[in-house]
Amino acid sequence: MPIWNAILDAELIVFAYPVYVLRTPGQVKALLDHFACHWMVHRPDKKMFGKRAVVITQSIGAPNGAAQKDIETSLTWLGVSDVKKFGFGTMGAVKWDEINDKRRKRVEYKLRKFSKQYLLPKPVSKNIKVRMFFFISKMLHKNLLKTEDIISADTQHWIDSGWIKR
Repeated sequence: MPIWNAILDAELIVFAYPVYVLRTPGQVKALLDHFACHWMVHRPDKKMFGKRAVVITQSIGAPNGAAQKDIETSLTWLGVSDVKKFGFGTMGAVKWDEINDKRRKRVEYKLRKFSKQYLLPKPVSKNIKVRMFFFISKMLHKNLLKTEDIISADTQHWIDSGWIKR
């Protein structure tokens, strides 16, 4: 719960990790899998709808997109509408200090430019994808409510949150 509570309290959620074999490292994926109970279809948290997130990845040289998409998908299902991505290749260097100066300065410049959009907090509204997931999940729980003899914890959460009525 401490990590989840820290995410709920954060103004900006930042995931920064290296890319191995073109995908998100298992540790990051395992963390997000642990939060699947908060996905839209289960028990979403209202606070997540106003969150912004950044995914920063680094690889030896291979593309970063697929590894970033894993995290973006999880964040979207958690209700985060504003997810931005920044990835870069080190072009063979394993350590930051081993990257040639020209490349390192270029990455630093791009990252500073990228980060300027996060200097001030700004309101976030649900994007069309999050709205669609929410609507489908709401319909699912409305229909489940009609057929469940014993209300599931997920459906009860939707009732308690005021999103559906008994």
